[in-house]
Amino acid sequence: MCSTLVMAAAVIGRREEVPWEEPVVPWSVHHLLSSASDPDPVAEPEPDGTAEDLRNLPPSGIRSEAARGLMRVASMDDVPSEVRAEVQQAIVLLSEDPASRVRLEIAGNLTALYSTDESLFWRLAEGLAEHESSFQVLLFLSANTLSRLLHRQPGRVVSLAVQILERTGPYGGSKELADHLLAIMAVGHAVYAEPEADVQLRALLSLPFSTPDALDAVIRPLRGALIYDDGASDGASIRARAISVYERVANRAQDQFAETTSRHADRSTLSPDDEQRLRAALEVLDTVAAQVSFAIPDDRQIEKEGAAPADVGRLMREARGLLELLADVKHPGTHSHFVDLLVKTVHEDPAKTIRLLARSLGTGEAEIDLRHNEQLILDDVLKIIRAVLADHRDLIQSDREMRESLIAILDGFVRAGWLKAYEMAAQLEGAVRSE
Repeated sequence: MCSTLVMAAAVIGRREEVPWEEPVVPWSVHHLLSSASDPDPVAEPEPDGTAEDLRNLPPSGIRSEAARGLMRVASMDDVPSEVRAEVQQAIVLLSEDPASRVRLEIAGNLTALYSTDESLFWRLAEGLAEHESSFQVLLFLSANTLSRLLHRQPGRVVSLAVQILERTGPYGGSKELADHLLAIMAVGHAVYAEPEADVQLRALLSLPFSTPDALDAVIRPLRGALIYDDGASDGASIRARAISVYERVANRAQDQFAETTSRHADRSTLSPDDEQRLRAALEVLDTVAAQVSFAIPDDRQIEKEGAAPADVGRLMREARGLLELLADVKHPGTHSHFVDLLVKTVHEDPAKTIRLLARSLGTGEAEIDLRHNEQLILDDVLKIIRAVLADHRDLIQSDREMRESLIAILDGFVRAGWLKAYEMAAQLEGAVRSE
């Protein structure tokens, strides 16, 4: 690469240390402008959008380096007006350059324009969202530009993300690009209550899915929102909107699981496509249960790691529908995460915890399957029951539904041959008789 261009870019990179009045600064800008019309690089074939191809950027060239330097100049607030106009004109032309590596530099550094010429920023962003064909360029636009400005102008950012997503699709093209766009939708709805993001999420959840990737991308950025308290009333909070997204995702996965299994009396008759859809649905349900459980720190995390205690009571109120849905999922992975969650809720709402535990264990069946409930789950069940018997005897005596649920749990384990259940049953009988 031209050594003069390297020197010019280096000067601009150290711009804070060199005042505009120094002759080397306007010289550097002039050289960047002249390099913007260099024939290098030539246009390369576009990658197909896979993660591996997106990480393999086309070779850099003189125009792409000039584009990067000019975006840096565009962010400076002391550039003379006539020079700024010339720089901006060059940037507009470079945003339509035939080489994707040049356009990538513009898209990935577009926030440089936001503070100095917001109007031009939005014009270029809208043009890229509407017309750009390169998955790489759109990925840099979404990850480096739109995601960073979501908190400033959520409505406009969501609109551009929707436009890109409608052109590229959540299940086709680039998974990495879709992940960023779906994250913008999720945060746009949960944090900023943007109606357009909500509409897009509903449309996504009406589609069948053969991998968990798209739905994982929706809920992944919302984990922190599950315990965030913005002071809003129940049902109107960021947390409530985040929970609604989790619930919709879990419902969609549960529906797909039910739809798939209803077509087959025996799982051995599943076609490869149905097997993939079934596995994807179960993976999504496992992820939902895990994230809801992990969002609530346990005593060790609070005491040793300084984690902030979650408002478990409010979380249980706002997540009532989601918790009941997860209680009905009998997949071992989901079940394990769900019982782990109940260990953390037992002291906040022991009655509801026991009812959910009874529901998740399927105590209406003739016998609880100990093979399905692995040792880790049994240990957690033991923790929950011991906590209730030790600290909530008065509630056992006064709450009939809770007492009957607890009896059903222990009765199911006794019939299944779990020896510790006999001890717990005797303690329960003692608690009831001590009334």
